[in-house]
Amino acid sequence: MTYLSWALFVEGPTDRAYLGVMLPRLISFLLANANGPIAVVPDNPVEVFGIPKDSLDSTAERICMGSDAFHLMFVHGDLGGRGVASTVEYRTCALCEKINERCEFQLDRCILAIPNREIEAWTLADQSAIRAAFGFSVDRPLPHVPIKPHHVESLPDPKITRDEFLRAIAGGRRRHLARWPYESIAQEQDISRLLSVPSFAALADGTRVALRGLGYRDV
Repeated sequence: MTYLSWALFVEGPTDRAYLGVMLPRLISFLLANANGPIAVVPDNPVEVFGIPKDSLDSTAERICMGSDAFHLMFVHGDLGGRGVASTVEYRTCALCEKINERCEFQLDRCILAIPNREIEAWTLADQSAIRAAFGFSVDRPLPHVPIKPHHVESLPDPKITRDEFLRAIAGGRRRHLARWPYESIAQEQDISRLLSVPSFAALADGTRVALRGLGYRDV
């Protein structure tokens, strides 16, 4: 039996809230029919890096100091607007390369989680999960939320779409909008549906490669 531990680098607390629930679900989903040692996937990361923000070198040093404690390292980065998108490679790939150089943490076990625009796009990809998280009936319309999962990739600003939905269910009031339930949505989402979102499918593919490197076949 293998305790398949994981760590996480994120750019903000809402990213941590969503990915902290989604990633162990994704790992377990991919391992469901895999050949390999029996795996226990912990619900929580060994450690979360990136909050507060630090330099690339300092972050890599911290990760390497604890790298013996985890098998998988997930590195999150948002594309966001043009200025943010232009630095995503430095904020993600470069970190993986840095920890590989510093402590020989294998590159194929450093997995990129890069949603198109922002993490909110992934949270908007499953209408049934949103209804469940808010306690809505199964047939209640969800204003502004894309019907097909892959349509979230075309949203120019997923945060605005999120807020438009919250404002609509609040009757148009601008103040005191409900909190977006990142954790609850992540818990309710159908991963099979999320795999039709290209950027999420890329995360799953990177995770598959890492799991194969750890001895799991047919993932």
